Amino acid sequence: MRHDDTIAVTELYTEKNPNIKFQCEFMGGSDYWQKLNTLVAANDMPDVFQVGNNFRTYQSAIEPLEPYVESGVLDLSDADETFLLPTTVDGQLLGVSLGTNAYCMIYDPAIFEQAGVPEPTDDWTWDDFEQACYQINEKLGIYGTGDIGFWNMVCYIMQHGEDYTIYNADGTALGYTDDSIVTDFFDMKKRLIDTTGVYPTPDILASIKDTQSDLIVSGQAAISWQASNLYSAICEVAQRPLKIAPYPKLTADGPSGMFVRNSQAFCISNNSDYKEEGAKFISFFVNDLEANDRLVYR
Repeated sequence: MRHDDTIAVTELYTEKNPNIKFQCEFMGGSDYWQKLNTLVAANDMPDVFQVGNNFRTYQSAIEPLEPYVESGVLDLSDADETFLLPTTVDGQLLGVSLGTNAYCMIYDPAIFEQAGVPEPTDDWTWDDFEQACYQINEKLGIYGTGDIGFWNMVCYIMQHGEDYTIYNADGTALGYTDDSIVTDFFDMKKRLIDTTGVYPTPDILASIKDTQSDLIVSGQAAISWQASNLYSAICEVAQRPLKIAPYPKLTADGPSGMFVRNSQAFCISNNSDYKEEGAKFISFFVNDLEANDRLVYR
């Protein structure tokens, strides 16, 4: 488990630095964010904490890391730019990524073959996707796709051009003005939902709690929309070969709208009394070979 692996690294760090003690706390995702929001409001953040792609929500509580990089306390000399850019805002490094990913489409090639539907390609369009869902359901009686959610809509908006985003650069307003873009997206989703058996019903979607219960794992759906770093885990649970593909596009030769994002990152509270010690720990976490041997994230 991620929690256990992280604790293993903190214990290793304490072995090498007996003056440093950690207090770790495990909780589910929604509970974690709720508590983090409360701690931010109370100005009582942990010295070191983890955020996801939503790190800008907590920007006011985060210590910029450049001074620790410049002093050598935080060693990022071997860090790829891909890991640094997603947590850099206005030239300020606010966190150190522990991983990056992109949202993608995972599909079952055997289902496509059985239904006589060509597999997705890099120039697949949303029209191609929609028609494939109908054909797969008609031929095999299973769902053409799993849930189409927020990140599908984000990419769909961005496919309309480089100036189109879900939010503006400041995060204070929408990044588009033409509401018909979002209307078109939800019209497509509604067509799938209204065609019986093509799209999972709300009760089915509510029953999906983890990777093991994903509809593609049980063979009940041909497509699952996931973060790319979950691909291996889903294949492992499904115990059969699945494939990964980019999101469909508006047009075959149009922009993909896809992007690399931070999946998790370590940050330091700007209210901490132990900022330098926090930076030293983050540096250890991402650089120490023995520490990384203990990290077997699933």
